[in-house]
Amino acid sequence: MKKLLTLAAVVVLILGLAGATYAVELKANGFFTNLTAWGQNLGWPAGFPVPDAPFATTNTGYDDTFAWNMIWTHLDFTLEASEDLKGVIGFEGGPAEWGAAGSHGAVYPGFTANVYQAYVDFKVPGTDAFPTRMVVGLQPWFFTSTLAIGEYGPGVRLNSTVGPASISLLWRKHEENVEFQSDDMDSYGASVSVPAGPVTASFWSMYYMIRTGANSFVALPAGVTADGYHWYNALNVRGAVGPVAITGDFIYGMREVKYNYPVFGTGWYGQPVVWDGEDTSGWVVRANASIPIAMLTVGGDFMYATGADYADWWNDNDWSGYVYPIPVQNYFGLNVATLGDAGLVYFKSFTNVFPGITGQAGGDWYAKGFARMKPLEWMSVSLAAMYIGDTVKNGDKIGTAIDFLGFPEDNGDIGIEVDLVTSISIMENLSYEIGAGYLFAGSALDQYVGVDPITGWPLNDSPKNPWVILSNLSYRF
Repeated sequence: MKKLLTLAAVVVLILGLAGATYAVELKANGFFTNLTAWGQNLGWPAGFPVPDAPFATTNTGYDDTFAWNMIWTHLDFTLEASEDLKGVIGFEGGPAEWGAAGSHGAVYPGFTANVYQAYVDFKVPGTDAFPTRMVVGLQPWFFTSTLAIGEYGPGVRLNSTVGPASISLLWRKHEENVEFQSDDMDSYGASVSVPAGPVTASFWSMYYMIRTGANSFVALPAGVTADGYHWYNALNVRGAVGPVAITGDFIYGMREVKYNYPVFGTGWYGQPVVWDGEDTSGWVVRANASIPIAMLTVGGDFMYATGADYADWWNDNDWSGYVYPIPVQNYFGLNVATLGDAGLVYFKSFTNVFPGITGQAGGDWYAKGFARMKPLEWMSVSLAAMYIGDTVKNGDKIGTAIDFLGFPEDNGDIGIEVDLVTSISIMENLSYEIGAGYLFAGSALDQYVGVDPITGWPLNDSPKNPWVILSNLSYRF
C-alpha cells in the first residue's frame, strides 16, 4: 500500500504542475475491493484439488475447507485538456491472496502496485465527417463478453463513427523477445457495432500472430519451439425486445501451432505417434434473458462450449474444444468483482473461467434460472439454480476417473448448483455483497485415487459436494 500511495502522490504532484502550466483538468476515480472466501473442495484459483494418493502424507486440499482474503484496488487519473484530448494513467494494487505461501502478503505487509493503464486519447484532425479518435499506449482491450477477451496491453486503436455504426481497428504488441530477431507476438483486431431496432449487434475479430512461443498443450522437449496463430471471431447481440432484456454471444476460435522439430508421443491405445504441430478449433454460445414481473426480475441463462475429444487429441493433436485467447493477467480480478454473474461455486471457482490460470474454457454447458428482488431500497436479493453438464468426449473436463480397461471415464453430469446472493448499499459509493453457493457434485467430478491392492481394479472417489461463502466490500469513487 505504501508503494501505491507513494506512486499516487508523485503522480498528483506532477499532474498538478502540469495542470497549472497547460490548464489540464484532473479527475480521479477508482475502487477498493476486499473479497473473502470460505469453502470446500475449491482450489481457487488453481483448479479443482486433486486427491492424495492412498496413504500419502501430502495434503492437496481435496475434500478440505479453505479460507482466504484478497485485496484489490484501482486508482485512475484522467488529464483532460479538452473534449478532443485527454490522457489516462491507472494504478492497480493486487490482486493477491493475503498471506498465501509465495504471495507478497507472506513476505511483507503490502502487495504489488503496477501501472495497468497509460494512454493518450485524442480526436484525429480533419475527421469531422466521420469522427475518429486514436488511443495510443497501455490500454484495456475488451470485447462485449467475459467469454473471450479482457486484457490490458500496449498498442494503438482507432475508434470511428460512420453513420449509426461504431468501428474500431487495433494493433497490440504482446511480447518482444530478442529485438534483432523476428520472434515477437502481435495481435490485430476489428469490431463493428450497429443498432438494429431495439437491440445492438456487434461483430469483432482478433488475430494473434505468434512468431515463437505459441501456446502449446504439449510439454515441448528442450530445443523444440513453436510458432503459429490464434484467431477469434464473435457476434454479440444485446438490448431489449419489449420488456424482455436479452444478451447473446457466439464466439468461434481456432489455433494452429507448428513445431520446429517433430515431437514423439503416445496415442490413445498406447501406440507411438509423431506430432509436428497442433490444431485447435471450438466455439461457445451464451444467451441470457430476463423480464420484470411484479416485484421480481426473473430470467434464464444458457451456455454451451464445445469440448475436446481426448482420443483425437492423443492420436492427432487435434483439440476440438473452445479455448480462451492468450492468457490474461487481469482476468481473475475482473471476474470476482461481482459475485453472482455465472455461479459462485462452479464458474467462479474451479472451472476454467479464468484463462491463463486454469486452462481451456470449453468442455461444459449449463442451463440456469434466476430471480432477483429488492425488498428494501438499500438491499437486493438473488436466487439461482443451474444444471451443469460435461461436453468432453472420451474423458471428463475436471474428473479423472478411470474405467476397468484403464481409460478415462466419460461422464456427462457435473452437478446442480444453487446460489443465494445479497447486495447491500451501505451508503453512497459503498456496497457489500455476500453470497453462498452449493454444488451437488455429479459423476463428471469423480477422481482417480489409485489401484485396489487386492483386485487390481482402478479406485475412483466421489468428492464431497463443493460449497463456498463469498463476501465483497467495495468502495467506488
